[in-house]
Amino acid sequence: MVVDDYSLNRDLLMRQLERLGIQAEPFENGRDAWLAWSPGTYDIVFTDCHMPLLDGYSLARAIRRREAAMSLPSMPVIGWTANLFASEVQRCHAAGMNDVLQKPSTSQDLRRVLARWVLKALRRGAVRM
Repeated sequence: MVVDDYSLNRDLLMRQLERLGIQAEPFENGRDAWLAWSPGTYDIVFTDCHMPLLDGYSLARAIRRREAAMSLPSMPVIGWTANLFASEVQRCHAAGMNDVLQKPSTSQDLRRVLARWVLKALRRGAVRM
């Protein structure tokens, strides 16, 4: 799942994921992403932090609440932001995001984040392949 209200950013991340052989579904706001999200539907979420309707922080918190209510393992939620100041990273983690990726991200950065979180999920048996 790729969530960003700015189409150029969304398209960039979608293309980078496709080059790595990963299919993703794009969403232009957190509300639509939340309505589409259900346990087991997605293996990882990349979300912009600052969006109208439902921002990435609120989306991450909503996912974490539902996972907790259903006693599910946590899926990786990655914040995607141009603001990589320490305060922003702390805010992402406080909202329940696992990691933060800076915009624009390089393919190397994306591979690093995927390796870190998808491999952890694979070890837990939480990723469908």
